[in-house]
Amino acid sequence: MGYDVTASVVVGVRTTMGKLYTTFVTSGCRHNPRPSLKFCPECGEKNGIPTHDPIPGFNPYSETYKGLDVLRTDSSESDSIVVGLVVSECGSGDNRSDSGPKAIGQKTLSTIIDQVKTVISGDVISEKGDFGIWLCVYESF
Repeated sequence: MGYDVTASVVVGVRTTMGKLYTTFVTSGCRHNPRPSLKFCPECGEKNGIPTHDPIPGFNPYSETYKGLDVLRTDSSESDSIVVGLVVSECGSGDNRSDSGPKAIGQKTLSTIIDQVKTVISGDVISEKGDFGIWLCVYESF
């Protein structure tokens, strides 16, 4: 048993995971009972089941949004995430990666900020989001 830690520096917007999904209510069966009923009168299945689908541009499997990285802000079960570009990352143990620039290359910080803002401008994730430079730390025991 060991302890691993990974830290990532991200230029982007802090928001919640819920912003990357749309929620709508569906019937629990094929009979499509009236929305006012809690259960289907024909089969007894529950009616009004909330369903969550990823918004366009978000890939929950690769954890990317329109080419940007999606990272949780910490190791907890928090809903808080950062959507942006990882500019530096380091870790220990099996997660070891070289410390240093990742997405920066020859780009300046202002270029990276402009790039991220261009992708997310007008999107639902940028509404009331905190734009900045974030440190996301993950721990594994």
